[in-house]
Amino acid sequence: IALVITIIILLILAGVTISTLTGKNSLFQKAEQAKIISEKAQLKEEIELAILEIENIDNITLEKINKELPTKLNITAQMKNEKIIGKYKGYEYIIDNKFVVTIGSNTDSEDIIPEKLNMSEDLKEWLNETGEKITLEDILKDSTVGEVEGLIPIIQEQDVTRSEESGIIKYKDKTGGTISTNSEDGNNPAYLTFNGIKDKPGGAVSKVGEAENYWLEYDFAQNVKAIYAKIRIGTGTSHYGERIMKMQAFNEYEDVWEDLTNEIMYKGTSSEMPEDILRLNSNKLYKKFRIYIPSIVNSTSYGAHHSGVVTFQLYGIKTEDNSILDEKVEEKVISTSELNIQLENALNMEKLMQRLMKNKKTDNIMLKNENVRNAVLSSAIALNKTERINNIVTR
Repeated sequence: IALVITIIILLILAGVTISTLTGKNSLFQKAEQAKIISEKAQLKEEIELAILEIENIDNITLEKINKELPTKLNITAQMKNEKIIGKYKGYEYIIDNKFVVTIGSNTDSEDIIPEKLNMSEDLKEWLNETGEKITLEDILKDSTVGEVEGLIPIIQEQDVTRSEESGIIKYKDKTGGTISTNSEDGNNPAYLTFNGIKDKPGGAVSKVGEAENYWLEYDFAQNVKAIYAKIRIGTGTSHYGERIMKMQAFNEYEDVWEDLTNEIMYKGTSSEMPEDILRLNSNKLYKKFRIYIPSIVNSTSYGAHHSGVVTFQLYGIKTEDNSILDEKVEEKVISTSELNIQLENALNMEKLMQRLMKNKKTDNIMLKNENVRNAVLSSAIALNKTERINNIVTR
């Protein structure tokens, strides 16, 4: 009996040892995490020292850092949206307009993403020539190129379980996520906001009523990195209303809701308010996100008092890597979406065309590529475009 007990004890100890070494929070994993943290700190210091050397030579600017940094380190650097992005020793990095260095994920160790994006050759040539990219915002604003899968699942009545406590209404969905709100209309329950139907009459979640501080929340089962939101506010009636709205996320460590957008004023009736694409100002991972309507500014009859949320969707990735850069998240979302982008689609992407038409290399591609030249001529893209293209062709 003593021998049997000894063997059992040894087996238990062996199991504990293996778990300690190989489990989710194992010594091996902790050692690897510590190594990555140390590597990032070292790379950050090396880039910061190089910036200091550049600053000692002349007055510092992002343009000078972008030009000089590759001469001091084996590093790539590209100016984009008032910041420098690039890759250094396998890690992505960003230098913002205050010269703060952020080290991102190690791209050399990441899995290869299957490319699902289909793009016409003439558009590829145009983008390659100019160095421009089609952004996630460009795609989200053009429904003709295909659907980008959002982080929040499409939810139907059979997918949810309803509960209510202390005036808070909750719907648990089959993915483990939870919808919460402090107000809903009996005929328009909160989960209808997430059922994927765009043309709903008025707000799915309606009846903000006289009270302020109305909110609609989605709580994920795991952390996500969200960079864009698609929302639509409706009044629920044909009466005019004005209301202030902003996107927020919950910081679990500080127990506080943080603003991801500035306050936005929505005006009109339900039929006048299209879907809006919002860039989220965040560099953190969150589980809880919400649309928050802090106040009603103006209302004719039920115009604002019956305000509701018709559409609420987030775009990004599920991850536990807090260092992953927004640019990498955007690339992953685009490359894993079933999209078909042709030249004529790009012509209708307003911000993309503004960037392309301002790019001096666009003249070269219009001269070389007849498809691009004819497409630009046949569209209302740029002022004096005909004269500009004729001048290019007759050079």
